[in-house]
Amino acid sequence: MPFPVGFDASSRQPQVELLSISSMTLKTLKHYCRIFGLKVCAKKSVLQSQLEEFSKDQDQWDRLRPGMHRPHKGSHTVTGGGKKKTSRPKLSAQRLTKLRGDREPNVTVHDGHNAVERSKDLHTPQEVSEIIPWAQAIIAKHPYRPESEVTTSGTVPARPGSSGVFLPQLQTESTISSIASEIAQKVSVGIIAQLDAANMVDTCDIASDSSCAESLMVPSSDSESMSHAVDETHHLKLGDGTKVSFVVNNVPDPVAVTFKENIPRLNAMWDDTSPYWKEESVLMIEGRPIPIVYWSDVYHYGKYGQWQGTKSQWTGWRDVISRYRQSTPEDFWNEFSVNGRAMKFTKIVDELRRQRNISNDDIVTCAREEFGNTFNSLFTYRKGDKVHVMRNKSAIARHYRQLKKHE
Repeated sequence: MPFPVGFDASSRQPQVELLSISSMTLKTLKHYCRIFGLKVCAKKSVLQSQLEEFSKDQDQWDRLRPGMHRPHKGSHTVTGGGKKKTSRPKLSAQRLTKLRGDREPNVTVHDGHNAVERSKDLHTPQEVSEIIPWAQAIIAKHPYRPESEVTTSGTVPARPGSSGVFLPQLQTESTISSIASEIAQKVSVGIIAQLDAANMVDTCDIASDSSCAESLMVPSSDSESMSHAVDETHHLKLGDGTKVSFVVNNVPDPVAVTFKENIPRLNAMWDDTSPYWKEESVLMIEGRPIPIVYWSDVYHYGKYGQWQGTKSQWTGWRDVISRYRQSTPEDFWNEFSVNGRAMKFTKIVDELRRQRNISNDDIVTCAREEFGNTFNSLFTYRKGDKVHVMRNKSAIARHYRQLKKHE
């Protein structure tokens, strides 16, 4: 039976192909029904009947013809008799009608004989007659001039029928440049003041020093006072008793370093109080290598926001070194190996954190049982003027170890 399998691009005539629907499988029949836009069901006889009717009725083939099948913009006549169909304009058209002063919005009537005009210009002749003289007056009063000749005097008259808002003319390049420089100066001063205030917070104990808290209430606009925080001198005591003095501006940014493939190197840089210290570090201050264990003090003082990004990585290093030093390197890798292959550094950190959480749970349970009713008075912390009972398991475990250490 003949079926249209395509249409010629130039003549738009169908390209016919003979198909034997009687020998087709159910899957093939469904495939052709979908191609020809026919309904698909599970009965083979129904599908064959639909395809047979479609093959005989070549008028249905036009549905597959590429191109436009429905009218769009332009005039067209609505056919059909019976009841007149009435449609109301959109809400936006109704609001526009009320603004013009009409009592009732226009209603379009489709009676089967009138042509409906599409894409019409909705401006009334009165509106057009008002706009054209207004535009001509503007051109006559303000002829085109190069940008370099534009001045700030004068305003553009309001358009007829508008709200009467006057628009100032463009500023000259020199005026715009001066305004931009003034804005940039004020913005930069505000940003510096905020950063300096944030740096000062880390150097003060607000809970115990009210004078420091008062100094942070309103940042000074004086350039000398704003630079005081970043120029403040801090002191760091190393393991051998040496004191290193530094200011925030002299501390380099946290180094992008990884020890995933070299834990012994991390062990040699971690602290200067163990026999593993090799007097080598990736952080240098005043020509001295700073062990990684002191990074929390160095960056906590003044590198605003940078310690928060380094803290998680530093904590992972601390946990790995703590376990690495509990036994020999051979025992460490025997514990953190799977099927004879060493675990990745990140996997080791995750496993150590899991073990630490289990240990903290056990310590919290032990502390509550051991101290009983006195737990809420011993395990506390101060925030502002209020004392709170510890809820964080890590903090409780840390405080419990300190209590046991001093017994």
